[in-house]
Amino acid sequence: APAPAPAPASDPVSDPVSDPAPAATAADDAQGAGALAGDGNGTAGLRTMSGRGTVWRAVWKFGLHVRAMPSVNSEIVSELKFDDKVEELEMDRYWIRHRLGWTLSVNMKTREVLMRKM
Repeated sequence: APAPAPAPASDPVSDPVSDPAPAATAADDAQGAGALAGDGNGTAGLRTMSGRGTVWRAVWKFGLHVRAMPSVNSEIVSELKFDDKVEELEMDRYWIRHRLGWTLSVNMKTREVLMRKM
């Protein structure tokens, strides 16, 4: 009988859950996760410009995708490497818009911090 097909390789840039040793967690950086817009129930204030000009640093050691729109299903247009810095233009819940596109700041499943405020 033929051997089973190997499982697809995990893509750590788009699947930060695959790394067992995160660079930071929400508990380590309340400032990074605490700057998110909203009223506490995750429904109000989805878009804000209040943090405009805030500088964020990529803290996920594998790097992060930059997407055309604030969605994990959106086209990947670029990448941020670990320690890259970007200036926030707009925020949409956990997504930061900067000159290259949109980057997720917090892993929504694990609450691990992917981008940290400077």
